[in-house]
Amino acid sequence: MGNFISVLTQGMSSKEEKDIIAFLSKHGELGKLQPKDRVVLAKLVELRKVVKGAVVFKEGDTGEEMFLVKTGAVKIYKMSLLGERVLTTVNPGGFFGEMALIDKSPRSAYAKVEVDTELLVIGQRKYEEVKKMNPSIAIGLMEILLQSFTVRLRDVTQKILGVMG
Repeated sequence: MGNFISVLTQGMSSKEEKDIIAFLSKHGELGKLQPKDRVVLAKLVELRKVVKGAVVFKEGDTGEEMFLVKTGAVKIYKMSLLGERVLTTVNPGGFFGEMALIDKSPRSAYAKVEVDTELLVIGQRKYEEVKKMNPSIAIGLMEILLQSFTVRLRDVTQKILGVMG
């Protein structure tokens, strides 16, 4: 997209890697992974520093990455006949774009950075490597994603029922 500064995990210092492990342990759903799995996951992610106003992805883009917000905030927008609509704001510990790891379908919305933000990125290729090398991490990640989908589906159902009721 643009306005990204990527810090590949191979170029990370041990302090940065430990910082990511600590973050994964304390924030968000990924903290539910086993400690040894968080260590492996920290080695697989890419750290991206993104400036305020940058678009992470656009609606219709091919999805090949999942994002975890380390610092900052990202808003997810959907265009409709009535214009632009904010679907949600993703704060530290939250993730978005996860459907790309499951079905590789085009993005159904677009994501824009609200303040300077650090994202931990899990790419499709890295995820496929994890599935082969360490299935327990892949299974743990999928369980977390399924729990998230369930919560989101219930929220959407309640919103629809609220409009209809």
